[in-house]
Amino acid sequence: GKCCQNQMFSCCHPRKKNDRRSRSVHVMTSKNEIAPGPGRWISASDGKELYWREWKAENPVAALLWLHGLGDHISRSDGAFTFLSKTHRISCYGFDQRGCGRTAMRSGKFGHSEGHEAVMNDITRAIEEVRKDVGSDMKLFLGGYSLGGMRLLSFAKERKSIAEKQLRGLISHAPSLKASPGSVPHPISVLALRGVNYFLPSLIISHSINLDLISRDKDYVQDLRNDPLCHPYVSLEAGRDAIDSGAELMNPSLTGPESFPKGLKMLFVHGECDKVTDPNATRDLVNRLKERGNVELMIVDGAFHCCQNEKASRDEVRQRWVDFMTNE
Repeated sequence: GKCCQNQMFSCCHPRKKNDRRSRSVHVMTSKNEIAPGPGRWISASDGKELYWREWKAENPVAALLWLHGLGDHISRSDGAFTFLSKTHRISCYGFDQRGCGRTAMRSGKFGHSEGHEAVMNDITRAIEEVRKDVGSDMKLFLGGYSLGGMRLLSFAKERKSIAEKQLRGLISHAPSLKASPGSVPHPISVLALRGVNYFLPSLIISHSINLDLISRDKDYVQDLRNDPLCHPYVSLEAGRDAIDSGAELMNPSLTGPESFPKGLKMLFVHGECDKVTDPNATRDLVNRLKERGNVELMIVDGAFHCCQNEKASRDEVRQRWVDFMTNE
């Protein structure tokens, strides 16, 4: 496939800059303008409310907990999870992370993840919620896309004992380990972000991305632009955390084969023509982890950032997920 120009990393930006509605989604989109979702609310360990979704299978053979990307929300994966639950008996679960979707709508904190530990604690809480539903013996996989694909790696590394006890495997999809070449932030910009973040961690900025780089499917891109629950906002703290987490995972002295539980299966999926997050960074990490065993890599020819939802690649990608979760 033909690869297009480079851009910034790991966000689900709802509209282009020249769209009059793009700059104030958190002001213009009130709670009353969003129809109630089909999910429910769960309480995080600190009492914050998280919007929760479930796609339950009859007589499930496995369960998948999914972490969406930056500025995204869990209901955008409805098609994939309906397919997995109804066709392959894989129950799927997920939540709108802090700063995103209906969770942000309720808290009013668009783009603010409230710190790295809050993110890790929310994943722990989500695993507990899934286990209450499927029991302790069901195979549970933790998956994620873009920023979510990186966060699950940080979780398995930092909460190693929980991952070892509770998870059978990881599915890391286009993880935001590193921005694609040509879109890496200038070192001075990173220093400025760190300096301002020290004083104003919750300051919200707007990041920009060419939506045409998310998917080859124009209808999917248009749907992103029209989705009132997607937004282009990120707090300085969340931005710094994303950069630092990616750098730690890419540093061979900090992340190696021994960093993750031995029995944990790992599947990495990346579009060959992804100009949002760098597929070569994913290749580098996989090559470093191969000696631990149980590490698989799927590079999708011609695919962009969101290849799990592209018409040309979604069937192949989703089948690979199924094989990974059901074949032992």
